[in-house]
Amino acid sequence: MKEKVFGFENDIASWDKVEFIKEVSVYLEKINNTSQDKAMVLMLAEAIDTFVVATAELNKQGLVVVHSNGVSGKNHYFEIRDKALSKIVILMTELGLTPKRRKPFPSKREEVLDAFMKGPTYFAEFKASQTNSELTKLDLI
Repeated sequence: MKEKVFGFENDIASWDKVEFIKEVSVYLEKINNTSQDKAMVLMLAEAIDTFVVATAELNKQGLVVVHSNGVSGKNHYFEIRDKALSKIVILMTELGLTPKRRKPFPSKREEVLDAFMKGPTYFAEFKASQTNSELTKLDLI
């Protein structure tokens, strides 16, 4: 997986919703061993899309605008962006994409123990799939 997931940190116009959905779906399927999060990933992408559009409009129009009745006031895109951001954080937390909710990657020792607990056939296959340097480490365990 590429290091850059969102892809619009410095240029809001470079946001690519389709690429985001692909990357996050692959990541979640790899981590969770299921593709059942697809609907939530689509909702997250929509919320980010709303955030991107609102941010682009805020960048064009500014935080204070003159409304149709001639009165200056807060740009409505600010509120839209704020609500989208709240939804993004909620969805990312639910999907385990925030640092606090992220599942830790298992250590090599945990992988070995897991393979061992699944039985001798699985453990033999696991051992066969490791590189020479990893095998040396496995033999010590």
